[in-house]
This record gives sequence, C-alpha cells and structure tokens, in this order.
Amino acid sequence: MNRQIKISTGYNHYESFISEIPELFSNEKGQVIYNGRNQIRNFNKDSTKIIVKRFKKLDIFKKFIYTFFRKNKAEKAYENAFEILKRGFNTPKPIAYIKEYKYRLLNYVYYICEYTDYEPIKNYLDCDNNFDKDLAVAFGIYVSELHKKGIIHNDLNCTNVLFKKFDGKYLFTLIDINRMQFKKEGLSFSEFECLDNLTKFSEFNDAYKTVLSGYLDNRGWARNAYDEAIKIKQRHDTHWKRKKRITGLFKKK
Repeated sequence: MNRQIKISTGYNHYESFISEIPELFSNEKGQVIYNGRNQIRNFNKDSTKIIVKRFKKLDIFKKFIYTFFRKNKAEKAYENAFEILKRGFNTPKPIAYIKEYKYRLLNYVYYICEYTDYEPIKNYLDCDNNFDKDLAVAFGIYVSELHKKGIIHNDLNCTNVLFKKFDGKYLFTLIDINRMQFKKEGLSFSEFECLDNLTKFSEFNDAYKTVLSGYLDNRGWARNAYDEAIKIKQRHDTHWKRKKRITGLFKKK
C-alpha cells in the first residue's frame, strides 16, 4: 500500500514510529480507548503519550471523492488544529496525519496528536438536575468566545469538549475537530447560526438553560434572544428525534 504522511514541525523525531502506525493498528498494538465507527488508540513513545485516531474505512464512493476532490477527515482535523491554536484556543497539539492508499484510492486515514488529561464535560453537565452549575456557565462563556473569534464546532456535543479546573478557573480544549467552520477576521456568524450551534451539546434541560444564560450574558444579547434560542433548541430536538426514529426503522434487527 502507498502512503502519504504529513508531520508537524518539531515532531520529525517520531517519523519512524508514525510510518509504522498502520501496521500497529493491524497488529492490535497500543491501548484501545475507543472502538466504534472510528478507532482511537493510545501509544507511549519516549515517555510521551500519543493519540491516534483511525477513521472508519471508506466506501467506494467516498474513496473516489476523498482521493480526487475533497480533503479527508484526518487532513482537515490536522489543519483545523492549527487554526484553533492560532486563534487562541486549545486542542491537543497536532503531530501528523497519514493517508493510506489501496489500488490508488484512499483506504484509511489517521490523525495523530498529543494526549490530553482533560476530561469530557459530559460527566458533569449531562446529568439532569445534579449538574455543575459553575461549569455550565463557564462553558456557555467559552462557546460565546469561540463564536466571537469566528469558530463554530459542528460536532459540539458534550464528549467533544474537555475541561480541567486550574486555580479556580475552567480551562477547555476541543477534540473531534474535523468538522469546523472558520470566519475570516472581521466577519461574524449570524445570531441564528450561533444559537443553532449551541443546541448540539445536550438535551433540553436545566443544564442547557444554564449554559445558554452564560452564553447570552457574555454576548450581551437582549433577553428576547433567550426565547429565540429556546425555540431553536426545541425545533432542533424535535427534528433530531424524528430523524432517529426514521433511521431506526432501517437498522437491522
């Protein structure tokens, strides 16, 4: 199989290890930390923890599209990481990506980054009435700062935002970053785009309302934006539940 490898400046000493990653996955090496549609493994290299995400194998249509017309998910995650860091926010430092070809078509892609010990906000916000209210407010403020800096995370769910509390402050980092939107400096997202993005992190509950309040206060938006946000959230959840019911009809029993 042919491969193309892109390694970030400062990580060339890992070139030999990176080139072996497809074989390491094939031979079940490394610690599996997630195994679903994609697979994520943790490797220890020179006392450093390295995370490798192998995206699911492409079907024939997507192989053709991503070989000739579009950037693949690993490549986009790598490039998005640099843009996130450039704009003053955190994401695990990008190390490399690999494009693996079979019969001249893209087969598997891998995204390699540094390990982070931050933990998902899901463990503290996705728990009905017993949620961390201070974290909810801080998260709302954080998302508002992302939006103000021209960043929208299109997979803004509560497993893709990680946090750590340090010196009484909440610090956040973003993962699963292959689906992002960036506005050029001086341009901004519409109010609807921002509020719609905020719908995606949780169900409609008190935690969501607290996050929303923190978000709106930091944006300085009028009170009627709260009512509009609730309407957007309710429409989003209704559409999502309908979609899940329909797709569930076609799943194998």
